[in-house]
Amino acid sequence: MIIIELTGGLGNQIAQYAYALLLKESREDIVLFKNFEYLTESHEYYHLDKIINVEIPFISTLPNNLEIFHFFDTNNFIFRVIRKFFFKDILFFRNLTFNMHKKLLLKEKNLLVKGFFYSKYESSTVQQRLRSNLLEISSDFEIQNNDCFIHIRRGDTLNKSVLDIRNSLDTKYYFEAMSIMEKNYEVNKFYFFSDDINWVKDNFKSEKFIFIENFSDFNSFLLMTKFNNAIVANSTMSQWGSYLSKFKNIVITPEKVAVKFFNNMYERKVNKILLNANASKIIEL
Repeated sequence: MIIIELTGGLGNQIAQYAYALLLKESREDIVLFKNFEYLTESHEYYHLDKIINVEIPFISTLPNNLEIFHFFDTNNFIFRVIRKFFFKDILFFRNLTFNMHKKLLLKEKNLLVKGFFYSKYESSTVQQRLRSNLLEISSDFEIQNNDCFIHIRRGDTLNKSVLDIRNSLDTKYYFEAMSIMEKNYEVNKFYFFSDDINWVKDNFKSEKFIFIENFSDFNSFLLMTKFNNAIVANSTMSQWGSYLSKFKNIVITPEKVAVKFFNNMYERKVNKILLNANASKIIEL
């Protein structure tokens, strides 16, 4: 049996579930396990079933004698020392490679797979299954083909302890991205999603701007998938929101955060523009 741990925010849960679907194509004994015990109150915890029809069963307790694989993308020296002396029973890996994926499939004993990872799903039906199983959302917004959603993540990105990891984005990034959308793609309206919508309203003012308020994370995510165009944040939530849209025209994404996501996830020919945090460098793919 291979157990996939669901943890973290909504975007990470989708990635973990997507990998479970990929494993399910080769093995039947794939299950999910929820682990949200250590998360802060800033997260809404488990909401995967609020956005998608979950096909894979859950287990409520972990069996004994597990072999644990933890994918943790870091070269931090302190972390390497800690895991060497305190987590000797856990196998740590930086990346979920194709060879590692094949090894997991061949394991006969019970496995627990942990981590925040992204895999290449181009050769599978995972994308189709994720999109076809998305739940519908009813809203009063009349989204047009040339509208664009913008996700601004603040919250934990303002914390100095995670700043280098999550890369708080300068307002220049968003203004430059909107300028590109207006000049080159004739975007009509911009819909703003944020965990600090009052700050957004104070800093972004235009008749073209619509601010999404009083929406839960999962409803915001489902609404994101209705847009052709996206300016995404340093957030797996909006990366997935743009990825799982059934429509696609242009996606503008932070360069430093999104290279791994785009390299691993986008199987379709999508117009992608990468901007760094202060919008001083533009790369069009």
